[in-house]
Amino acid sequence: MSKDDAGGLFSKVAKFVRNPLKDWSELEGTPGAGASDFGYSREALKELMERRQRNDFVRRREFDMLRKLRQRGGTEDPGNISSSLPSGDRMTDRRALTLRKIDEIEAQMSQQWWTSESAATVPDGADTVPAGTPAVDASLAEHHARAYADTAPVVPTDLQPPREAMAPAAPEVLLPSFSTHRPACTAAPRLAFDTPLEEAAVRFAQGDDPGAESALRQALVPGSAFADQLQTWRALLDFYRATGDAERFAEAAAPYAERFGLPAPAWVSLRTLARDARTGEVAQRLDARTETDWQAPARLDRPALLALTQALSRAKGSVWRLDWRGLGQIEADAVQPLTTLVTHWALSPVQMGFLGTDELLAVLAAATPLGERGVDAGWWSLHLAVLRLLNRLDDFELVALNYCITYEITPPSWQAPRGTVAEMGDAGLSSTRAALDPAAARGAFLAGELAGADSLPWSRIEEALDRAGAGPEIDCAALVRMDLAAAEALRARLGARPGLRLLAVHGVLAEFLRLTGVDRCAVVVPRAG
Repeated sequence: MSKDDAGGLFSKVAKFVRNPLKDWSELEGTPGAGASDFGYSREALKELMERRQRNDFVRRREFDMLRKLRQRGGTEDPGNISSSLPSGDRMTDRRALTLRKIDEIEAQMSQQWWTSESAATVPDGADTVPAGTPAVDASLAEHHARAYADTAPVVPTDLQPPREAMAPAAPEVLLPSFSTHRPACTAAPRLAFDTPLEEAAVRFAQGDDPGAESALRQALVPGSAFADQLQTWRALLDFYRATGDAERFAEAAAPYAERFGLPAPAWVSLRTLARDARTGEVAQRLDARTETDWQAPARLDRPALLALTQALSRAKGSVWRLDWRGLGQIEADAVQPLTTLVTHWALSPVQMGFLGTDELLAVLAAATPLGERGVDAGWWSLHLAVLRLLNRLDDFELVALNYCITYEITPPSWQAPRGTVAEMGDAGLSSTRAALDPAAARGAFLAGELAGADSLPWSRIEEALDRAGAGPEIDCAALVRMDLAAAEALRARLGARPGLRLLAVHGVLAEFLRLTGVDRCAVVVPRAG
């Protein structure tokens, strides 16, 4: 076909096949129009590739900074942490803040990529827009602006009200609906309450920690009707004690003390108190025993793990006692099954006593060297699983940071274990780490997070209350959270045994017990300060 025939019948038929939605008369366009359209598609794809390359560059730059911080031994503070905290807590807060920054960087870069990808897609009918029009240029400029946007994490401000867009309107209800499980926080509806403290109490009981914090902080914004309410301020401080957020606690403690002319409140982690209460109880039952249910061999392999499971199935009593003092090496083929076993213990309400915990952690530390990417990541998973079972949050976050630096991926998040492990000394006595105040150990107490009616240890409480010299009091200083089912079970038990007092209940939980009617069956005494 000659050049003169390029605009003939066959050419128009070919154009019609490529563009079946066009009118036949519109196929008389210039020969270069189609090439221009494809040029726009190539430009959009090029822009996507450039944005991905920039995100990868930012990612590498952030991890290089983390490596430098780690090599300097953490001498520089990665965030502004209040100087009112003790020095030991500051080191813990720096690790926690560094991990939080890593998660923010990962989440923001991921969100930027996926949210901008849909906008960068070539719109429908792009082949009908002539190349070089202002609309196309503006679209490409907008794509480039989103592609090269800053990826620095957002630092939360102190006691700022949430944006209206983050609190969508929802129908008002007279009574909030409860559930025995923790729903997704993002799907929680907006309910109507008489006070922000009531909303925070209900959301906290349902596991919606961000929603509870938002309700309390919004109520304390300057100019709010609740800004000068002492009870709401103390509830906010107790909320941070319950969630273990020492950094936010320090931020709120300073304006609290200044506003009411009171001394700065002391920091205490309710989760730490709960851990010590549970491990102390297990340690008391183990002190009377001299034998162990299983002793670790020098080389732990699959046959040794099989012997471990068989020994525990034959063990007498409700508390298992494992001796790790003879452990010297873990074989590679035993890493995965041991990780599964330890994870199962952490997810189950088992009670165990460990002898030789330091020897076990030393073997795991030697198997997870910092910066050695050739090491199988399964060793790191086992190390983190053991630290989670032992409820060592600080050590878990440090190992998770090393894992992040080594593999440049987000580490597993912390989850509080349901199982309880008391770390025992060589002489069979409980270590100082698992020690509990003798008075609190002899009395009745509630500790940890109670979810469901079966989680209420009422038989143990009655046993403690019936002891000679015991008062009609239940210590709740280590009680972190209760859901509706547990609160209803507690109310029924208290109704059958009147005259009891619930001591040192933190502010958010005390409000929830009032809403569920527990305060009508017993005297609820909030914690002081």
